[in-house]
Amino acid sequence: MKSAARIAKVKSAKRTLAPHIVYGTVPSRRVENAKRRPREYLTVKEVTRLIDAARGRYSHRDATMILVA
Repeated sequence: MKSAARIAKVKSAKRTLAPHIVYGTVPSRRVENAKRRPREYLTVKEVTRLIDAARGRYSHRDATMILVA
């Protein structure tokens, strides 16, 4: 039988580990933002497509928010 102290130690160790860690593996390195997204802005064509997609009851308000953003 396991002692109560040993069981408590194992339970507390499980709580402190991050849930995404898998035993025996090494997490992959994070891809830098510059490699993932070469630019940090939308083109004029993309903004136009967003405004067109926002058509509806509050299209003027939504288009204004898109332009401000």
